[in-house]
Amino acid sequence: MARTVLNKREFEALSQFRYQLRRFLRFSEQVTRRNGITALQYLLLLHVKGFPGRDWATVGELAERLQAQHHGVVALITR
Repeated sequence: MARTVLNKREFEALSQFRYQLRRFLRFSEQVTRRNGITALQYLLLLHVKGFPGRDWATVGELAERLQAQHHGVVALITR
């Protein structure tokens, strides 16, 4: 696999993107905690409600969206 060398401007852009992403994630974690659910439970609910074209999703589809193991998603759904 070929290695891509980033220049300073690209590192700055990547750093800024990751910073903004982390700020958003932290905000989301705080909001979910205040509302009595975990960030992962919120993401599960979001992916069920926002699944394209229908109002439900399979465990496999949710596992893909959450980038989690199938059995872990089953346990999350059970909770």
